[in-house]
Amino acid sequence: MKKRAFCFASLTLVVLALYGRLEGLTLQGKAMKLHLRGLVAKTDPEHLREETSVILKKSQLFDIIGLCLAVASLTCLILSFRRKEQTSLRFVPICLLALYVIMFFAIV
Repeated sequence: MKKRAFCFASLTLVVLALYGRLEGLTLQGKAMKLHLRGLVAKTDPEHLREETSVILKKSQLFDIIGLCLAVASLTCLILSFRRKEQTSLRFVPICLLALYVIMFFAIV
C-alpha cells in the first residue's frame, strides 16, 4: 500500500475534483434557470437576481476548489512518477485528469 500512496492520493483527489466540477456545473444550470425566470417574471425579479448571484458565487467556489484539487492530484501524480511507484493503476488518474481538463475547458 505504501508503494502506491501517491497514486492512490492522486486518484482520490481527481475524483473529488471531478465531483467539484460537476457540482459547479449543476449550480450554474440552476442559476441560469433562475436568471431566465427573472427575465420573464413580472413580480419580484430583483429577488431572483439576488438568488442567482448567490448560486453563481457557490458555483465559482466549487470550480475553484475543484481546480485546486486537480492541481494537487497532478502534483501527487508527478511525485508518483518521481518515486517510480508501480504503474498498474497510474493510468486511471491520468485519464481522469484528462477528463477534468476536457470538462473544464470544453463545457461552457
